[in-house]
Amino acid sequence: MTVIRSGRPAPARRGSLPVVCETFSDADRKSRRTKYTGDQRDVLEQVYNGDMYPSTTFKRELAGVLQLTNKQVQIWFQNR
Repeated sequence: MTVIRSGRPAPARRGSLPVVCETFSDADRKSRRTKYTGDQRDVLEQVYNGDMYPSTTFKRELAGVLQLTNKQVQIWFQNR
């Protein structure tokens, strides 16, 4: 049996698997914007001014020092 958004069961087809459709709001799909502290921004800016394209290893280490995720540091450099 397949369940559709209205909550009513759809006609079952022979050999079909049950499927549940869920809807998510935009707020559920989007992550919150990262708010960098002044110190984090200062360090990121200093690194950027010295090397616009730091290595993946360096960005990983930088993330650890700044207490950010690797993804947050990567995105900061992408958006810069």
